[in-house]
Formats: sequence, C-alpha cells, structure tokens
Amino acid sequence: MTPQTSTNGEPWADDAERYVALPIVSRELQAEWMDEFAAAQMPAVKDELLFALQPGAVLGAFRTTLAAHGLLDDWAKALQLHVNVHVQQWATASKVPLQRLFDSPARRADLGPVGAPSGGSVEPATIEGAVAAPERSFDDALRRRLHNVIEQMNGAELSVITVPARFLVGS
Repeated sequence: MTPQTSTNGEPWADDAERYVALPIVSRELQAEWMDEFAAAQMPAVKDELLFALQPGAVLGAFRTTLAAHGLLDDWAKALQLHVNVHVQQWATASKVPLQRLFDSPARRADLGPVGAPSGGSVEPATIEGAVAAPERSFDDALRRRLHNVIEQMNGAELSVITVPARFLVGS
C-alpha cells in the first residue's frame, strides 16, 4: 500500500525527496554468491554444488544438494550476510541513513526526508559502560558474558553468528 497523493499520482512522483529506488539483487549476483559459497566447500561437496549451478541443472538442485550435505543453515547465514552487505552498500550510495531502514514507522515520521539530518540522535551505550554497570538482571549478566565471548572470536567465527541486520548497520 502507498499513501494517496493530492494529484492521484504515485507518491514518489509527487514527493520524490521521501523515496529512493531500491534495486533488486539480480539473478546474476545471487548466482555469484552461490558460486562463492560452493567454492568454499570441501572438494567433493564443492563439485556437487557447482554441478547443481550449471545451466540446464534440475530446478532446485542447489538447495537439494545443500540439504543432502547439511548445509542449508550455513547457506542461509551466508546469504543473509550478502544481503546485509548489499543493503548497506545501497544505503551508503543512496545517502539513506541506515537507522531509517529499521526504525518504527512512528519514529521514521519524525526523521524527515531521506538525506536530511535526523531529529534526535540516540547514542548507543558503549560496551565498556554496559559491562561496568552493575548487573541488575539475567539480561545484564548475559550481555556481559556475550561481550567477553565475542572479543575472543576470530572473523570466521563471528561471520557465522546470526544477528538481525538492525544491530549491525550504522555502527
């Protein structure tokens, strides 16, 4: 659904400052991501996945092969990471503040047009402040422990953690 305009035209034509085109992820780019994922697998699995991606392969062969090797979750995480990066690059290139993508509709209404400075900024709590604060709940203890664990992880370990995009962008 889109809002009605005074001219009965498309809202993005009447109020272009509020809208920015979001290009789709092309089939070719998705295929590149699949090829990249396949290439990172063990040789036998890699060969099966690459075969499943060849022109003329049975529809759904890639997914079937992923399932046969227990890689559906790994692929889902890799795909989500690619999509997150794609959206982040689009937002940066389009000068769309990343917080606008994840704020509630009521909060977005207060932010004004795309590219305009936001009304009030919310400073994220620093990790040190969060860890140094006295634990008042199970959540506080869990956050402290999670921060300690994350600090010890390498990039490969961090890349497989599923985190909603709204927590990763804009920081």
